[in-house]
Parts: sequence; structure tokens; C-alpha cells
Amino acid sequence: MALVDLTWHCFMDLASAAFYAGRTAQAVAHLPAPNRRLAETLNCMGVLYAHEGRRARAEQCLRQAVEIFQSLSRPDPSRLAIARFNLAVVLEMLGRSSEAAEQYREAAEVARQAATAGDDHLAHVLQEMAETEMAEGRRTSALFALREALRLHETTAGPESWEAAVCQDKLAEWYLAESRYAEAEEALWRVIRIKEKLLGPEDPGLARHYRRLGELYVLANKYAQADRVLAHAARLSLQGTGRRTNQLAESLRALADSQQAHVRPSLAGKLRQLAQRVQRSRLKEDVRNEIMETIQELSGYLDRD
Repeated sequence: MALVDLTWHCFMDLASAAFYAGRTAQAVAHLPAPNRRLAETLNCMGVLYAHEGRRARAEQCLRQAVEIFQSLSRPDPSRLAIARFNLAVVLEMLGRSSEAAEQYREAAEVARQAATAGDDHLAHVLQEMAETEMAEGRRTSALFALREALRLHETTAGPESWEAAVCQDKLAEWYLAESRYAEAEEALWRVIRIKEKLLGPEDPGLARHYRRLGELYVLANKYAQADRVLAHAARLSLQGTGRRTNQLAESLRALADSQQAHVRPSLAGKLRQLAQRVQRSRLKEDVRNEIMETIQELSGYLDRD
């Protein structure tokens, strides 16, 4: 490795360490001086300035990064897409929505070029960026990143791949948080169908997705559908051990909420008590049997719905 490259990497490592330690001003100071990797450096500086609230400076750095990435003799669509995405986020912070939308569109177009080349790395980067955007309350940019990540996963790994299912799950959570129940329901069923195909329909790992679907139905006042999927979530969780006892307890509590809405206080109380016993007993045999009996009791109501 050439000395200039080694020096660049050392400075970048110092900048990263300072940033993750919360010392953003020090991180900017450690960023390397202009060299052949100037575009990558400017992109990092733009992100750091944005975190510091120095948005005008962040925009300047990111625009320069985009220009350099575009002018390279050997284009790198992944890095260009990320720089455009970062620029769009900053423009959104500045309240310049139409310009931000244009940068999002440009980033999506570049991402399509990356997908055509079989590059799945960008999809994973976009998923990570979406989580950051969600944590910082920038939900519009998070949705863009998740949608593009999903499209890239479907192009490179396949529409029924594990990667696509994981991304669909994150999209479902976004829609749930926004009370967009129809879109969340569609995404959750898609996750379930993909994972059933990959893992088998009785895999205990599916319990969480059925529980989230049941919670969605409760929120949407679709109690009969909630009961069915939550009861199935509980059955699947019973097959799991260890950490999945928490999933079982959560499924039982969600079922209890649904029964309360059905004005079945006795059954709701029994389900809540079972949830508490699951967490205390770690699924002893008597608790398992009582859960199955309660689900059977619930099935009587389901048959009449």
C-alpha cells in the first residue's frame, strides 16, 4: 500500500474513533487533507458537519463529493448514491424539500446502476443508514433508504431471499409506527411467506412476525383476525426455548388485549396471568399445558366468529 494511502487510512481511523466517542469537532480535525480520496473524505466531513448542526458547511462538502464522484474516470455508483443520499438528508434538514426530493431521485437512479452491476453492498449500507435516520427522527429519508434497500436486495439476492425478508420487516415497522396499517399488513405477510418458505411453516422464529401482525389487527380493530394470528404466534412460541419465552409472553399479552377489546375479561385475565408465569417459570410443563388449554378455549370463540 502506498504511503499516501496508508496515511489517509490512519487519519480516517482517528476521525472515526473521535466521532464514535462523541467528539465531532475532533473528528473533523482528524480528517485527512485532500488527496486522491478527496471525495470520500468530503462525504465523511459532510456527515460530521451535519451532526454538528453546521448544515451549510455540510451541504458544501457533500456537493463537492458528488461532483468528484461524478467526474471519476471509473465511476463508483455505490459511493455516489451514498453521497447523494447524504446530501438529500442535509437539504431536508435545511427545509429545502424539493431539492431534497430531487437528490433522493438521483440517488435512486444511481443505486439502480449499482444493482445492475450485482452490488448488494449498497443495500446493506442503506439499511444501516435508515436505522440512523429513524433514530434521529428523519422518517422520510429512512423510508427512502428502506425502499431502495429492498429494491436492491430483490434485484441482487432475489425477491424471496432472506435479505429481502429482513428489509420488508423493517419497512413493516416503519408503516406500523405511521399507522399505515394496510401497507404494514402487506409487508408483514410478505415477510411471513418468505420465511415460511425458507425455514418451514412451523419454525418458532415466525412467532414474532405473527405477533406483530396480531398487534396490527388489534390497532385496526380487526379483533377476530388478531385472535387467529396471535393464537398461532403463541403455538409457535411454545415450540421455542430460551429467549423465545419472551416472545411467548408478548404473544399472550397481545392476546389478552384483544380479548379485553372483545369484552372477555375472564379470558383476558387468564392470558395475562399465563404471560407472567411464562416469564417466571421458563415454560414448565404445567404452564405449557395450561396455555394449550386456554388457546383451545379461545378456539371456541374463533369458530363462532
